[in-house]
Amino acid sequence: EAQLDRFLIHLQLGYPDTENEIDILFSQSTEHPVDHLERVLNHEEVVQMQDQVKTVHVDQSVARYMIDLVNATRNDPRLKLGVSPRGSLMLFRASQAIAFLKNRNFVLPDDVQHMGEYVLAHRLILTSKAKYSSITKLDVVKDIVSKVKVPT
Repeated sequence: EAQLDRFLIHLQLGYPDTENEIDILFSQSTEHPVDHLERVLNHEEVVQMQDQVKTVHVDQSVARYMIDLVNATRNDPRLKLGVSPRGSLMLFRASQAIAFLKNRNFVLPDDVQHMGEYVLAHRLILTSKAKYSSITKLDVVKDIVSKVKVPT
């Protein structure tokens, strides 16, 4: 659990369809695309953006909403283990980042909801009963997000 908790987000990309996978084969038949990558940002620019993300405002009510979501994972009977304080911090930072990417200097509850499945699901441990009921971690997160009161 502690190892997964160190990752900010978890993404599932899935497999390409047949035509795209064929394109991948031929596009790499003689050379790898990585050989032609060009840098889009330098180290200083990345650090500057990280610093800017940290300045995105999170209202107290939105922060409380994040903690309400996290607490709901800690008290959910389908879960053996809920989200840790590190997970709370990651939800906070990811919500700031998505707001920044949307050219806003403040976080909305929608940002928290959007990032919730990417930040929270992989941090959860389902009970045996939940696993055998075909419930997924993502199902639990979506259910919690739908039930926890959103600040207005």
